[in-house]
Amino acid sequence: MAQEDNPKTPTGRVKRASLSTVAQWVNDAWYGLPADMVRAAFSKCGISTPLPPSGPSDPQGNDSIDCVIVTSDVE
Repeated sequence: MAQEDNPKTPTGRVKRASLSTVAQWVNDAWYGLPADMVRAAFSKCGISTPLPPSGPSDPQGNDSIDCVIVTSDVE
């Protein structure tokens, strides 16, 4: 992450990243995670519920578990 050619302020400090750059870092990190890891994390925290099957089952039993994120208790 650290680069030697970062732009500097007049006092020699490294300039802060723009909001769009930070947003891109977060986006890249989030989409770099495997979907199974995200599902497991939400499930472990207790903020997801399994969805009912919406289509034909995989005959080999490779159905993925889809989750709904519960955002509040006032839904």
